[in-house]
Formats: sequence, C-alpha cells, structure tokens
Amino acid sequence: MVSSGRRFLLYSLFLLFLLSSGATRVAESKGSQTGLCERLKPCQLLAQSEAEGILRQPVRLIQDASEMKGDVRQCLCAYTGLSKDKPAGQDTYLFFSVEQREEKPSVEQARQVLKSTKEENAFDSSIFDLDGTGDEAFLLSNDPYYGLIMARKGAIIMRLQMKHATDKKSLEELKIFAAKVSKQL
Repeated sequence: MVSSGRRFLLYSLFLLFLLSSGATRVAESKGSQTGLCERLKPCQLLAQSEAEGILRQPVRLIQDASEMKGDVRQCLCAYTGLSKDKPAGQDTYLFFSVEQREEKPSVEQARQVLKSTKEENAFDSSIFDLDGTGDEAFLLSNDPYYGLIMARKGAIIMRLQMKHATDKKSLEELKIFAAKVSKQL
C-alpha cells in the first residue's frame, strides 16, 4: 500500500508533469510565429544598404514591426527615400514583409492568398510570373517606378512593394532582391 503522503507526492508530480507539458505545447505554438519575425528579421534581410541599392538613393527606416492581421503574423520593414521623385514630387517608399498564418500554417492557404491577389488585380495591372523566386512569385506593375512582388516559399508569403522610385533600374533591383531573399525563407 502507498501511504497518503506518497500518494499526494505522486499526484503532485503527475499534475506538474501534465501542466508543464501543456505549457510547453502552448509556448511552442506561440513561439513558432513570434519566432518567424525573430528568425527571418526582415530589416536585416532588407538592410538599409540594400534598400539604398534598390531605390538608388539614401533612405531612412520608417517601420520595423511585427503585428497580427486576423490570424496571420506579419513581419514588416519599410524605408523611405530621402529624395522625392522628380516628376510628381512624391515620397519614395520600399515596403517589405513576410507573413504566415499563426495557427496551422499551410501551403494551400498561402497559394490562395497569391491567387486571390492576382485575380483582384488582373484588370488594372500587368502581371508577370517570376521564375526562380520562391515556389511561386509574380510582379504587378504598369510602370518602372512602381512594383509589387509577391512570392511564396512553402507557407510563408513575401511582399515587396516599391512606390515612386526615382530610377528605372529600381524595378530590376527589386526582382533581384526578391529572388535572393526567397532562398533564405
């Protein structure tokens, strides 16, 4: 027979085991997404020098954040050029984000996001598929001073958007960066 003191100790150890294993699973599921931004570090992938190379001018960081949009974790990085574009006098921007569904990320869900974005923009933008960038990728653009690249690698989606670039070569630089960084996702 087990004494009541030992029985209490066994129940306490068993309860402690159950609680700690449950807490570990919760931490793992939440940590995997918070860890997405910590692991990929968008503003390190798109460092200031890289942004300056794409926009072909000095830039300053205006956003380095992680946020939830519905059930999707977004890791955001954005720069603005120090010079305005000459024709319109507007500020130049470069936005970069990686995102993944918080709970149960899936390749199919990521595919659907790319598909719906293409469909929503099919009538007002030129769409070009980009080979060699992630598992699938495309560029939305009607001129060399603006572009949106969306790419998917597994369940992770990458977005790169350039607005009011001052140099026509910036769009080509954006494509090169997207291909390079998609290999690191």
